[in-house]
Formats: sequence, C-alpha cells, structure tokens
Amino acid sequence: MWRRDLAVMIRGIIRFRLNNTRVEITARNLISLLNWNQMIGRNGSTEQSWFSSSSSSLSVAATNPTSVRQSRSKSRRSSTITAQSKSTWGRLSLKQLLQGSNLNDFHANVVPPVPTTLLLIFHGYGVLQALGSFLSLLGCTRLPYSRPSDPLDGSASYCLSWRLGVEANNVGAWRTVPTQCLQYIENYMTGSQYHHDLNFIVEQITSYVNAIDLSADGLDAWIFDVDDTCISNLFYYREKRFGCDPYDPEAFKAWALRGGCTAIPAVLKLFNKLIESGFKVFLVTGRDEATLGQATIDNLQNQGFIGYERLILRTRAYKGQSAVVYKSEIRKQLEGEGYRIWGNVGDQWSDLQGDCIGNRTFKLPNPMYFVP
Repeated sequence: MWRRDLAVMIRGIIRFRLNNTRVEITARNLISLLNWNQMIGRNGSTEQSWFSSSSSSLSVAATNPTSVRQSRSKSRRSSTITAQSKSTWGRLSLKQLLQGSNLNDFHANVVPPVPTTLLLIFHGYGVLQALGSFLSLLGCTRLPYSRPSDPLDGSASYCLSWRLGVEANNVGAWRTVPTQCLQYIENYMTGSQYHHDLNFIVEQITSYVNAIDLSADGLDAWIFDVDDTCISNLFYYREKRFGCDPYDPEAFKAWALRGGCTAIPAVLKLFNKLIESGFKVFLVTGRDEATLGQATIDNLQNQGFIGYERLILRTRAYKGQSAVVYKSEIRKQLEGEGYRIWGNVGDQWSDLQGDCIGNRTFKLPNPMYFVP
C-alpha cells in the first residue's frame, strides 16, 4: 500500500514521496486533473498513460531519471512533452478519458525495482487548483494556498444529491428542506439554473407536441397543474426560507387570496402553443374552490393564462383526499367525457401518479415542498 507523506514546493517543483518512490511535478501551468485515483496506486503498481488534446498534453513515466528525455515544440498551444521507458506506452485521448474509457487497456504493470523518479510534466492550463486535487487524491497534505478542486464539497454536495433524489422521487415523503440546504435551494430557485431546467423540459415537451396529429373532434386534451407549474409561489416561499419552514396552510391561503403569483414564462409559452395548436387545456389544482376559486381565476387571467377549457379546483366532495386520489378521479372523469389526454405537466409527483395519467407525463423542478 502506498505511503503518503508531506508534499513540499522547492523552486516551482513540487516534490513528495510515495513509499520509496520520489515524485516530482514540474509545472508552469497545471491542467485540471481527472481520475488520478484510477491511474496511480492500484495494487502497488504504476499505470502509464498518454493523453493529448489540441491545447495540452501530459506524459507519465516510471523510469530511471537518466532515461527520461523531453522534447517540447515551440508553439505553446500545441506543446508536446514526451518521456521514454522500456515499457510500452498506452495511448489514450483526453476525450476518451473524459468519457470514462477503461484504463486497464493501458496498464503496464510497472513495479520499480529500485527507487525511481515518477516525472509528471504538465503544460497548457491551470495552476494550483489541479495540484490540490492531485495531492488530495493521493492523501498528501494540501498546500496551504491551494483550493479544493471540487466546489461541491461538504453541504453543497449533499444538497445537490438531495435535490436530485427529490426530483427523481427517490426521497420518501419529506416535510421540509434540510436546513443545511437553505442557501443551496435559494441559489437554485433564484438563479439561472432553475430557468435553464424549465426551458430544457419545455423544449422536450414542444418536440413531443409537434409530432402529434390532432383529430378533428376537439377531444385532444392536455392537463396542467397550477401552483408552481403555471404560476409561481417563489415570493411566498422566500419568506418560508425556501421550504425549510413547515407548511402553513393559513399563511398560504392568505398569500393565494392576494393573487400575487407570477407566471412561469416557459410554461406560459407552452400553454399558448397548445391553445393555438387546438388542444383543450385543463388546469387541475388542489386549491379549494370555495375560498380560492375566484382569486385563482383572476390571478391566472392577470398572468396571461387565457383560453383554457376548464379550471378544476378541489370541491367539498374531494376534501381530505390525497392529491393522487383526487387528481386521478378528475382525469378519469375527463376520459369518461371522451377526452384523450396527450400530456400531463406538474411540479409534484402526485400530479403525475395514479390513474389515467395521460399518454406522457412531464415533471417540472420544485425542491421547495412535497405534496402527497
């Protein structure tokens, strides 16, 4: 097993030891390092690989220092550094490496019989960020002025995984956003990534819509959820710490009565395309009809949602039912009227589960709350 020792920098050359092997990294600029744990330290052997791209190259040699020869071209962008060894070189492009090519194909099984120098020469990009990544993978002490190579360490990494789990419906019925993810969710919802995700999904829906041949009977239907599908409650959830606070039904009711929800631009664009194409669009929401019906109608109209076939709100008959049961029953009724549900769009999995879900379902991102 490799022994990990302290790394030091002397005159621009970083030196450290792995067992009895002295390692030197000479760098004016370091390219970002990927998958070094696959290249060095596997079962006490050293793997040799050659990578190259249009603007940088890297050679790795485990040889006696006297046998190493280097040649560099005059052009910085096309610089090439080579090292020679008695072992056969494997060749692997940087593109192949990024795509996860199997490095076993290039394994040379070099076990140095005597202390040797592993010379790594980098040229082209970089500086100390790549070095920090390399040393941390080897288990060496990080240089005091190096930065972590992975910006998604600690809580940010956890929160990214948590959001992925939520969107994939792999997280069970959760009540609140983890408190350590408050800043992450705020950045996601108020930054550009949320809208990029929405636009990407709507592009996929549009491609699907363009391939549908509508019939002349007027029974081709499409279903949208309302809250955080058509109109956004982001301003409300900002005051609720983006879902870190528990759901407050009375506070949400007061917010909805104000009619302050704004249209989600990508969805409004899709909505208008469906209307123009001849679909009958149904808006199905869990909002209470008696208390929030008129406020919801006015809010939708003020935000440009005009021309839908029907807005369906929760009536007394469905009070106490889960969203899955309630919306399944509504869709079943629509199919009983002869409608063909081509698509179903919602921000909650409960919008898209149950019976009569439609020909295709599309989940919009929403990591702020969960509706069972």
